[in-house]
Amino acid sequence: MALVFYYALGCLALAAYLWSGRSVVRPSLRTVRFRWPLFRDVLRVGAVAALVTVATNLTIMIGTALVGEFGPAAIAGYGTGARASSTCWCRSSSASAVRWSRCRHQHRRGQRERALRTAWIGAAMAVVLTEAIGLAAAAFPAAWLSLFDTNPEMLDAGARYLRTVGPFYGMIASRSRSTSRPRARADCCGR
Repeated sequence: MALVFYYALGCLALAAYLWSGRSVVRPSLRTVRFRWPLFRDVLRVGAVAALVTVATNLTIMIGTALVGEFGPAAIAGYGTGARASSTCWCRSSSASAVRWSRCRHQHRRGQRERALRTAWIGAAMAVVLTEAIGLAAAAFPAAWLSLFDTNPEMLDAGARYLRTVGPFYGMIASRSRSTSRPRARADCCGR
């Protein structure tokens, strides 16, 4: 519920800002009409990203339901640990979008080798950084978990989660690299 309220309030704040007149964008509902070619272009890129996000959130929800059988401390530990995974995924996705944008720009300028080098170096950096965060979370889980609570049962459950999942955080970055911005990836690779 907190997540739903957070996004609902964020959407309301954004809408209020956009319609306040202070924004560069001035939306008008009078000029809104459905245009299939634009909708198709957005879906071609956004559908895969949306499915990845839905799958990730469904996995966390199913995991939370399964962990719920072990009590509130287990849910709190799992949820706090899963938040660390989610935080890494968001950062990795953002870095991936920037990297593919740069790659596409270089490719359009005829710098194919430089574009490929940018893609691989950026991907390697994202994997190494995300993996380092995961290993640190696995080695020192209390540093992250104690930011949210000091309940010993929650800390124990969250530490077990982070020790199990943390060493695989590098895979989050590699997944983000392979699924984000498919059209940019195709342009970068010359397909």
